[in-house]
Amino acid sequence: MAVMFGNSLFIHGGYDVDKGILNDFYEMDLHEDCDEYLWKKVNNTCGDKEIKLKGHTGVVYKERLIVYGG
Repeated sequence: MAVMFGNSLFIHGGYDVDKGILNDFYEMDLHEDCDEYLWKKVNNTCGDKEIKLKGHTGVVYKERLIVYGG
C-alpha cells in the first residue's frame, strides 16, 4: 500500500520470500523545504501484536488515513 497524506508518503506491507508477509510501515516527508528525503518507521502495532496485511489498500478521508482489506 502506498498513500499520499498531506506532505507525506506512507508505505505499508510487502512480501519477502524468506520472511513471508511483512509489517513494514514507513513515512517520508516530501515537503518542498526538506533538505533530504528520509524514511521514518511508523508504529505498526495494535497492543502488543504486529499488524501484517496482504492485499490491502488505503485512502485518505476527512483528514484520516484509512487502511482496509488484507
